[in-house]
Amino acid sequence: MAGISFELQKILSKKDLFSLLWATGYAIALSSGNWLLATGAILFLGFLVRPFAISPLLFSEYKVYITYVIALSLIVSGALQLLFTRYVADRIFELALERVFPNYCGALLLTMSMGFALGLGLSFVLCRGLPLFFGLLFASTLGVVSGIWLTSSLLAGLKNYRYVVLAFFLSYALIAFGTPLGFKLGRLGGAFVFYVGQFVLLCLLAAKVWQSYPSSTLLEWDFLRKGRSYPVLIFVGLGLNFSLWVDKFLFWMDPITGENVFGHFRASHLYDVPVFLSYLSLIPGFAVFFLKLEADFSRSYEVYYRAARGSGTLKDLFRLQKSLSESAWATFLDSLMAQGVFIALFIAAESTLLHLLNLKLSISLLNVLLFGALLQLAFFSLYGLLSYFDRRRELLQVTLLFAFSNGLFTWVTLQLSPKLYGYGYVVSLGITVTLALYFLQRFLREIHYWTFMRPGE
Repeated sequence: MAGISFELQKILSKKDLFSLLWATGYAIALSSGNWLLATGAILFLGFLVRPFAISPLLFSEYKVYITYVIALSLIVSGALQLLFTRYVADRIFELALERVFPNYCGALLLTMSMGFALGLGLSFVLCRGLPLFFGLLFASTLGVVSGIWLTSSLLAGLKNYRYVVLAFFLSYALIAFGTPLGFKLGRLGGAFVFYVGQFVLLCLLAAKVWQSYPSSTLLEWDFLRKGRSYPVLIFVGLGLNFSLWVDKFLFWMDPITGENVFGHFRASHLYDVPVFLSYLSLIPGFAVFFLKLEADFSRSYEVYYRAARGSGTLKDLFRLQKSLSESAWATFLDSLMAQGVFIALFIAAESTLLHLLNLKLSISLLNVLLFGALLQLAFFSLYGLLSYFDRRRELLQVTLLFAFSNGLFTWVTLQLSPKLYGYGYVVSLGITVTLALYFLQRFLREIHYWTFMRPGE
């Protein structure tokens, strides 16, 4: 992430309004990651196909189909995203650039195979009663989109964010122009157009990886060798992505809150729209957090560890420890403050906004989920800080706790009362954030011990 830090600091050094806006946009693009692309894609494609849908039912089917593809592909790709991008970062540090592309091909092949296998297995349930070709198309699309998340996370982490944005724009433009033709064939045609657009997107992204890291070798599995990567990151990535979707799955499957849309694809109109709105509300908080993290905190981080590696005195280290700790907490609190202000403004104007958007939903549920979004920002902020310090064990514990508690408490609230909907998600985040706060506070207090006595943990 050092290159990103330098880029942000370079932009902000000009100290004018345009530079601040440019840095903020840069931060939004890089910090929001797959969740914003996923949420934005669902909403964008939903509005895109509305004029061409043969019926409102077809429009709902298309949106639900895309939601399933994106949700499942994020979970599948989560298994290798963190592990592989960390592997690539280590190889770049070693200047072993020729290892990047062949191992990318290995990771891509494995990720797409897992996505296709999962899609094929689920198609026997979800696509029951639908044409066989639709099940194969669902599995193929899931494999391709899983590969897209792996590739886009790699390119964004390597500062190729402009190309990623352009590639996404071109592929969704293709989907936009192809949708009218696709919908003449019904849901199958719309799904096929979506698959073609995603396949083109994957090809564009993969070509950029090959161009950036050419190699005479096509395929390697070095990223899976013992000692070359960190297997714990597989479970961290899986746990993180699953934890973010488990409450949605439960609302979809519940006989009261969910309903069949087509085949055995289910949705919860009560829960889905408020969740997407609450996720989109996270953009300001994420932007502030990323700016603070990469423009301010990264400096304190670098200064402390440069002193630890060099000739810093004990007095210097204690002074820099205090500065680093203050910077970490300022990054955390400032992002929460920005998010809190935005949520307060949104709640004040939510009735008018929902009327303008012609959305009919539970205001009380939306407000609960907006508070949950504030806690989710707190979770991601602590997650980012712990990642900066490479606290893999702690990350695994907090992600597994979030996945388990979100599933458990959401299920409990579904059994008790509609008045409690959304509170399972909020309570699970509250518990998870408390544990993550404890881990970060403990590490910052004991940073000298972990730096000098146990540097490999």
